[in-house]
Amino acid sequence: MKKNVVLYSSIPQDQQERLEQTFNLTIFDKSPDANPEAFMDAMKNADGMIGANMATRIDEAFLAKAPNLKAASTISVGFDNYDLDALSQRKVRLMNTPTVLTEGTADLIFTLLMATARRTAELSQYIHNGQ
Repeated sequence: MKKNVVLYSSIPQDQQERLEQTFNLTIFDKSPDANPEAFMDAMKNADGMIGANMATRIDEAFLAKAPNLKAASTISVGFDNYDLDALSQRKVRLMNTPTVLTEGTADLIFTLLMATARRTAELSQYIHNGQ
């Protein structure tokens, strides 16, 4: 029997199809924060949830309304909105993508350092001003 999973963020189509092969996938295409009642209704029978961080706090009150939840996966680095103690007490596994932004962040910092050292923005403004 397939497990019930709520997907509350858009993901690449091939990954969504892969999930649909393995799980009964409920796609919640509205913002969970904008429509919390409908989201919680979708979570009533969910064994899992997948999506990007949202403002809704995943705590004991949330988990009480999602009694079958066994796994939560955030498609982001942070997990600030997840009460780790409440998840642990209910034996709900939490997954995230901790290094997904590491290379991009390093590239951006290096770019900003070089732009500052070479005064790129200032020189660009001179060109736009015809100087």
